[in-house]
Amino acid sequence: MVAGAGSVVAVEIDPVAAGTLSGRFAGNPRFTLVHRDFLEFDFDSLRIPDGWILKIAGNIPYSITTPILERLYANPRWSRAVIMLQREVAQRMCARPGTAAYSRLTLWTNFYSTVELICVVSRSCFRPKPAVDSAVIRLEPNPAYAGYRERERLFSIIAAAFSQRRKTLANSLHSRLGIPKKDIENAVVKTGHKTTVRPEEISLGEFMNIVEILGV
Repeated sequence: MVAGAGSVVAVEIDPVAAGTLSGRFAGNPRFTLVHRDFLEFDFDSLRIPDGWILKIAGNIPYSITTPILERLYANPRWSRAVIMLQREVAQRMCARPGTAAYSRLTLWTNFYSTVELICVVSRSCFRPKPAVDSAVIRLEPNPAYAGYRERERLFSIIAAAFSQRRKTLANSLHSRLGIPKKDIENAVVKTGHKTTVRPEEISLGEFMNIVEILGV
């Protein structure tokens, strides 16, 4: 990576890994080591020359996957991110409506980015062997919803919908948000679904339509 990129900034909190990187690339003008928690890294500190493109690559700690993604989505200066994370999380991020893996995480991911599953990495590839398999995904910022003004309402609806997956969308939103059931069913029908539709059957665009129709 260092040989092929114009410049590489490595953010590493582990002192052993940081020491290894520092020794290996000592004196290399293309390499900069930042010994810090990625969640505290200041993206604005990166001085990117005009015409250069910021890309992100990493094997992220599985326990803080969501906070790391939140950091990335809050700093849309990057053009692509290739990251390795827990396989089950990757499957939820890449899931399609109507599948068991389709979730709140799926919709959140697709609002901010396009996502592609590149490959699965077996746990046997690591020493010591972890308890789970991994997967590599590619993310690219999604500009389609950059100007969307109802983001807070949208994610409130989505969170309420998936808080009770076994219920219909109408029942979930009624019980969690107090929205009249008839209003929800009317919005659902206008999106082309039956009133008994469940949250995992509804696409991101359809959720956005429901938010607009409900006006909540």
